Amino acid sequence: MKFFKKLFSVSCLLLIVLSLAACGNSGEETTPIDEQAVYATARGVISVYDSIKPESYEQIEAFTEDELEQVTAMLSQQGLNISPEAFINGFTSYKSSLEELGDITDISDLTEVSEKNGEITAHVLLTGSNSRPDGAPRTADIEILMSKSLKVNSAAFNVVQTTGEKLSHAGLNTLLGMGTTFTILILISIVIYLLSFVPKLLEGGKKEKTKSSTEAVDKTIDQIIAKEEVSRQSAGSNDELIAVISAAIAAYESSATGRTVTPDTFIVRSLKKH
Repeated sequence: MKFFKKLFSVSCLLLIVLSLAACGNSGEETTPIDEQAVYATARGVISVYDSIKPESYEQIEAFTEDELEQVTAMLSQQGLNISPEAFINGFTSYKSSLEELGDITDISDLTEVSEKNGEITAHVLLTGSNSRPDGAPRTADIEILMSKSLKVNSAAFNVVQTTGEKLSHAGLNTLLGMGTTFTILILISIVIYLLSFVPKLLEGGKKEKTKSSTEAVDKTIDQIIAKEEVSRQSAGSNDELIAVISAAIAAYESSATGRTVTPDTFIVRSLKKH
């Protein structure tokens, strides 16, 4: 793999840097923080990231855990002890800073070093090829956390911004936050407004059902009334027919018997139509 070959050459350079740091410390009384060794470790981390070519970025981001272990093991053999998580997280931070920083043109000495709870925090200032709005070179503050044994646990590349840039970014973040909030509030207001139409829609549906039911009942009543009217008319026609037949029978009996016969003297019990 091309990346491992490049890493090996960088590791050789790293070994020389760390060796010089160790030589400079020989014969001196041990101090709580060996700034020379801390600086050599910080510079080694920066040099490893700076040696990676852009065409290898995707390959590194796709590294498996085993491949990360191999890389950090090679670096550990050359004197740079860094955990796999710190290596990949530091690389991600380094890559994101390149757009603003540009190529690294200078690495300063330690700008700050401190120790807290057994962990050393070192700051180094990088100078990039890009420029700030005021024309000054763009810089980045590198914060590296390591144990007393100089094992790197974290590396962060923070691009230094001007006051104007900070205010601009803060204003943009505020606008985005407020814009998102107001957009959500407007959407909620629209939803609440639309919910007011739900009872009306439900009431309208009930009215339609009630109207349909009423029409069906009215239609049924009209049919019943029509049937009763026909029945009444039919009953009236039968009474008239019975009266006529009764009168005819009475007249026939009167002429046949020679005595007066009235319709009241007999009863028509049934009337069949043929």
